[in-house]
Amino acid sequence: MIEEKIFYPTVKAKRSEDIPLESLAEHLAVKHVLADLLDVDVDDPSFAIKLDVLREEAERHFKDERTELFPQVRKIFDKEILEELGAQMETLTADLEGTSPRETVPYQIDQAPTI
Repeated sequence: MIEEKIFYPTVKAKRSEDIPLESLAEHLAVKHVLADLLDVDVDDPSFAIKLDVLREEAERHFKDERTELFPQVRKIFDKEILEELGAQMETLTADLEGTSPRETVPYQIDQAPTI
């Protein structure tokens, strides 16, 4: 949610290329698995399988961002802007503490968010 609301729009505004679009597609795949998990009891045999799929999707996403997206972003933004972006993301993280953003995931799986 934080990446979609703050990070990706900032990157897209600076670069007209489709840099964050692959990441948004990956988010959508993760959201599909999360939505499935929210509907499955932890004792259901499919829960462990879905959880493993979620882990694999998340790890692939993290790796793609670390190795591809973040190095590109470091080239297009100076340190000051990156620090401001980080501060904005930390603020939203603090605002979300104590809430349940996962409950909105089932309503976000029809299509990748637009930025």
